[in-house]
Amino acid sequence: MKEISTDMKIRQSNFELLRIVCIIMIISLHYFNASMGGALDTKNIPDSHFNYYLVRFLESFCIVAVNCFILITGYFMNKSEKIKLKKIIDLIGVMLFYNISLYILAIILKLQNLDKESIDTFIKTFHSKGCWFIIIYILLYILSPFINIVIKNITKKQFEFLILFMLIAFSIYPTFLSSTTVQDNGYGIINFIMLYLIGAYISIYKYNKKNGFIYLSVYIIMQLITYFISLNKMVVIGAFAYNSIFNIIGAVSLFLAFSKIKIQSNIINTVAKHTLGIYIMHVNIFIIPFLWKTCFKTNEFYKSRYLILNYAVSVIAVFIIGLIIDIIREKTAN
Repeated sequence: MKEISTDMKIRQSNFELLRIVCIIMIISLHYFNASMGGALDTKNIPDSHFNYYLVRFLESFCIVAVNCFILITGYFMNKSEKIKLKKIIDLIGVMLFYNISLYILAIILKLQNLDKESIDTFIKTFHSKGCWFIIIYILLYILSPFINIVIKNITKKQFEFLILFMLIAFSIYPTFLSSTTVQDNGYGIINFIMLYLIGAYISIYKYNKKNGFIYLSVYIIMQLITYFISLNKMVVIGAFAYNSIFNIIGAVSLFLAFSKIKIQSNIINTVAKHTLGIYIMHVNIFIIPFLWKTCFKTNEFYKSRYLILNYAVSVIAVFIIGLIIDIIREKTAN
């Protein structure tokens, strides 16, 4: 998703490409999500079916997406000294636009009735599960200048100790021992701050000296571990928790792999600007049932040999449609 502020005069297309890859991963996660596309629900695909293993394999490689977005934030925002209220207003404005527009569209298409129940549901869109990322991200943005003061005034060794301590307390410990230290599976502000710090450390100390292939290989190994854990339930917090140490290492490795790519493209930069709009649009609670079950009929492919085809078509279509709609929104707003 587009960051609230990176203050880059020229966007680096390798990281913009990573944004695009990550939003496609996130759409994939929602295709699999038990309450959205539904493929991860064991009532839909039992563990005796091949698609059970296929879905978990794909989920394992996509689960790093949100972590990567926060790494990008820390990488570019670690020198920011003040909060820009306009950036927060713009972000909330995009959320308002899609929540209101999709509510009206749902009424027009008779997916919702204009009654007290639907109005209550509309109000819930601003604090529903679909908006969790926006809410926590705004909190991170507000905290970022204060985090940056700490970063600016500690030594490299102190910085490394801080990151290591947070990884042990909020990633390694809950992965293997107990979720006592963090009970949100990495969806909360603690994990975001930890990833922000890692992204900032990579930026400040230029921690990407190895070959890109090595970083990509580590990502693949970590996500294969995640996959096997998902089948055997070997860890406390669950294989697909954002703060699983394997998913943290996998996200950092994928981020570092993209940091080695040399590319500059206005097309990539333009498309990447719209990842936030794509995200907000496709997680709206009015559109979710219509999107997955009516448009793409995901429920008809749970046990089908064509599930992978339905998955690919659905994810690409959501991405392209969301991109077109958000481009229109941007041009209309301007």
